[in-house]
Amino acid sequence: MDTKNTKTIEGLLIRREDKTLLFQAALDQSYSSVVITDAGDSVDGPKIIYVNTAFQKMTGYTTDELVGKSPKILQGPLTDQEIIEKMRVCIKTGEHFEDSTINYDKSGTPYNVEWSISPIKDNEGEIQYFISLQKNITAFVQAQDERNQLAQALNDLALKDPLTGMLNRRAGERLLIQYDDHRKHQGETLCLVMLDIDNFKKINDSFGHVVGDEVLKTISRTLQTEARSSDNVIRWGGEEFLIIVPKATLKETSVLTERIRGVISNQIINEVGQVTASFGIAELQDKETTASLVNRADKALYEAKLSGKNCIKTASYRPNSI
Repeated sequence: MDTKNTKTIEGLLIRREDKTLLFQAALDQSYSSVVITDAGDSVDGPKIIYVNTAFQKMTGYTTDELVGKSPKILQGPLTDQEIIEKMRVCIKTGEHFEDSTINYDKSGTPYNVEWSISPIKDNEGEIQYFISLQKNITAFVQAQDERNQLAQALNDLALKDPLTGMLNRRAGERLLIQYDDHRKHQGETLCLVMLDIDNFKKINDSFGHVVGDEVLKTISRTLQTEARSSDNVIRWGGEEFLIIVPKATLKETSVLTERIRGVISNQIINEVGQVTASFGIAELQDKETTASLVNRADKALYEAKLSGKNCIKTASYRPNSI
């Protein structure tokens, strides 16, 4: 036996009374918030028997204010009760728990907390205590929310028209591609309405681009108001708009389009007066792509322009033209 090594090991052994002091110091000085409860035999569940300094700083409560109390003292209106129920089940079954929710400090200020709870058992395997390590993650959650908001703002810039707030052409093309993929599995109907404001160049030349922008915004609001909630209204480019009309027949889309045409032509827009629009509509056919559908709706719109404007034309369909 290596007596030299044995002496070294013996020199590293910690006396039991010293261990208690060391563990107490480690808990007291830990940057992690620590709370220990009893096994929870009472009706109200576990009661707090120890909190360290970090936990007091996080919650604003002193040791005297917490010891003997239920950890429920930290809960409030925004505390996720589903998470709390999950925690209760883990405590009841003696399983390790880990999750996050919103708690409240002594002043009533909410904070995001991430915490774990582990049972402490005696030599017979009976649970005597629960120890919980907790961390205030409010700053992390707020930073994550800010990143999400920034990502959403950048997405809006990429997919929304800045003048009207409507979806732009890029967004519309994405929706149509998604519909191509979806239709392969679902086989749902789809119609498109392509429209163009009549004599818009003349409006700009006569009244200026500021008034022209107001006309575009007014027509945009009309389209969004009159379209169904399931429809997507898109500023396709310039004074041209596209309405994606899912789960609708050609007849239903024709009725919708005529209503929109009438509303637009009957309204007076500031000094411009009456403004009209021309429309082309098309219904997606079997094995047809949405790219072909857009092309047919655009051709129908062109026919409406040639037919005197302020009218609706329906696209023809020839399978061999796709």
